[in-house]
Amino acid sequence: MRLRTFQITASVLVAGCYHLLLISGASQELLLLALAVPLVCFLGIPHGATDHVLHNFEESGVISTRVRLSFLGNYLFKLGAYAVVWFFFPTFSLVVFLVLSAFHFGETQWTIASPSAALPKIIRPILFISWGISLLFIFFFLYPEETLSYTEGLRPSYQPVHFRYFMLNIAGVAFAIWLSVAVNHLEAKEVLQHLVEFALIVFLVWSTNLLTGFAIFFGVWHSMDAISLQLSGLKKAGKFTLMDFTRAALPFSLISIAGIVLVLSAWRYLNIQMSPYALFLVLISLLTLPHQGEVSRFYTKSFNTNLYHAIRKNISAARHR
Repeated sequence: MRLRTFQITASVLVAGCYHLLLISGASQELLLLALAVPLVCFLGIPHGATDHVLHNFEESGVISTRVRLSFLGNYLFKLGAYAVVWFFFPTFSLVVFLVLSAFHFGETQWTIASPSAALPKIIRPILFISWGISLLFIFFFLYPEETLSYTEGLRPSYQPVHFRYFMLNIAGVAFAIWLSVAVNHLEAKEVLQHLVEFALIVFLVWSTNLLTGFAIFFGVWHSMDAISLQLSGLKKAGKFTLMDFTRAALPFSLISIAGIVLVLSAWRYLNIQMSPYALFLVLISLLTLPHQGEVSRFYTKSFNTNLYHAIRKNISAARHR
């Protein structure tokens, strides 16, 4: 609860800073550099920079910051393979990225806020993907022109008005799916909590712009949730504080940021036929593919093991009291 209170407060403060800068005449570039970039660099990227620690925990059940060659080789192979697929099949790769991101966002959301292990195993991915798709596609619905501009060259051509209602239809179907799953498997209080949080995130995005709003969600909500889950899960194997997390995340955070800056700098001089926003999207997707796999295995090992029957038994007993 304290985490959620902090996240709400931080989100409102960032949104407030956005409007103060906007009133003062700040350009969109300044807003991006002042708000979105720091959130991504200081929270978004670091939350995925401890995958080597999670991998060691999954393999041996201990906390270690050692980078195994097998882990590094597998990570780089997935990253490189996905880059090749992006080069030849950009639209397909974009769809894969959206589905992976939706699953990843949904899995983190439901792992920290509700006992997703209380759901039948076959239901979990449906819940995770539908929650993430509904949220992302509402973002796209709210900002169709920006979405189409940022993904230029990665997708088929759309008219903004057609694209907008296409996004709304998909978001509506996905929303109905995750809500029906939640209503049928969770307590009313938990469902209400998720609805309120969903509405708050959408409001924050609507009240700012696409990049700042997404950065608030990605940095303040998703990444903080993910860091909290890592701290909670790894503590089962020994002491692992926020300072330990920061030290473990720092090397790969710096490498990732330096790599992104290097590629974006090369874009300026090599005249790459792609917008910098689309190129940044591709670079983030390359990190997302291997990261999502490691995190999903970590969540399963740390939070979903041997909990299903115990949680369902407790819920059933509470209902019959």
